[in-house]
Amino acid sequence: MPLFFAMKHNKILKAIAAIIGFIVIGWASFMQPGWLLIFGMLLGACGYALIFFILTPLGNITLGERHAKLSFGAWFSKLIVLQLVLLIFTIAIAVGFFAAGPEYTLDTVNMTDFKAMIAHYSRWQWGPFPWNSIGIWALVIAYLTYVQQGEPYLYQVGQHYIPKRYEPMLKTYIESSTMGATTMAFSLLVAAIVLLFSYVVEFQIALFHFSFAIMTVVLLSFIGPLASLGAGRKIFRWLAGGRKATLNRALIMMIALLVPTMIASAYIGDYLLTHRPQAQMSILCRQCGNYFANVPQETRLAAFYWGWWLVCTPLAGSYVARISRGRTIREFVIGLYAVPACIAILWGVFTYYPIAVPDIKIAAQQIPLVMLGLALLCTSVLLLSFRATTDTQLFLAGFMQPSATAHPNRLWLKDSSKTVGINKYHPKIFMTIIGSLFLHTMAGWYGMQLQAAAMGTLVMNALYMGFNCGIAQLWRDRKILKSHKSKY
Repeated sequence: MPLFFAMKHNKILKAIAAIIGFIVIGWASFMQPGWLLIFGMLLGACGYALIFFILTPLGNITLGERHAKLSFGAWFSKLIVLQLVLLIFTIAIAVGFFAAGPEYTLDTVNMTDFKAMIAHYSRWQWGPFPWNSIGIWALVIAYLTYVQQGEPYLYQVGQHYIPKRYEPMLKTYIESSTMGATTMAFSLLVAAIVLLFSYVVEFQIALFHFSFAIMTVVLLSFIGPLASLGAGRKIFRWLAGGRKATLNRALIMMIALLVPTMIASAYIGDYLLTHRPQAQMSILCRQCGNYFANVPQETRLAAFYWGWWLVCTPLAGSYVARISRGRTIREFVIGLYAVPACIAILWGVFTYYPIAVPDIKIAAQQIPLVMLGLALLCTSVLLLSFRATTDTQLFLAGFMQPSATAHPNRLWLKDSSKTVGINKYHPKIFMTIIGSLFLHTMAGWYGMQLQAAAMGTLVMNALYMGFNCGIAQLWRDRKILKSHKSKY
């Protein structure tokens, strides 16, 4: 609904509608996340439709020139690397946000919660998730770029079906969903890394930054406004390398700045509680208690899990599209679903032959080492994955690159998106990370679920649009595709 702002008439009415839409999505994400998860069934249906392509002549469509494709070994190994990277990021985020807080600690987490989450939803609701969302995004982007010779933006799929006056609205929606999801993914990753590094010290000294949450918020509040002030932005740009700033340098600067802040808040909070222990009861989050009391645990876990994978969809989908040039749709789908097919087989086997899964138990003296190892691993993978990124193109088109003749424009679907230097954009990422740490500190990981589920809903709507218009585009291009198949 915020896209109504992109239209030039009835601004007041559409502004009111946008605010109502924001309130509804925010409330549903917070108190009724199960409603948002109903969309998982539709997303699963789209995923099964991709599998259907294997059995139809559509599977013969080649995504670009055959001679441009990678060898099968190189292509499939890149798919496996992608899934390993996402697995590392998922584990880091789970441990970072669940290891310590109002609800969970490492000595209380057990596999019963996760088994209850899996059993709570049917296999139809799970679907071949999360590969279906990544597959839909990647397939539409690859078709637009390699077959239609267009630009690598999901909104271009609606070029023949959207009236001209609605094009700015559609582009604003898809562009903001893509950039918002990618920004959220980086925010959650960096926030998790900051928490992991801070836990190395906090578990060692048995002091935690969330014990006196208001102190962490106060310290972060001194840093946050700097990113929104002119002088502050100049400082951050200078720290990140000025005009030669890269995304990696900006992320390292944020981690180096925020980890000492979180550790300092742990020490100061412990000092204040030692002298005024009654203060802790006055800062408890009563709304959080209502949330934990009314929303089932398995629903909260599932909402965060699905939301996290959805915010990763634009980046992961663009990567799959980039490496799949020259492949047929059949090869694309089979390669993408090879790993989930193995998981589905194992799921079926363990359904009839269950095995005992031990609870997670880590010795107290080993926790800091676990945190440090995971933080270093996640940081290394993050920096290797996004090295040499100097502008916001990664947030708009992911790993795909627009053509050299593309005309940057913020209005029409036929043009590419306008990019800016990362030195101008990273203060916004920094503010998003600050917001994530605020929510974690004040009320635990439910705040992450609220953010991820709400952003995931927007990405899911973009996926539906891309999938439906993509099917219509395939029908529109049926004559071209016949000659295309005979050519390659």
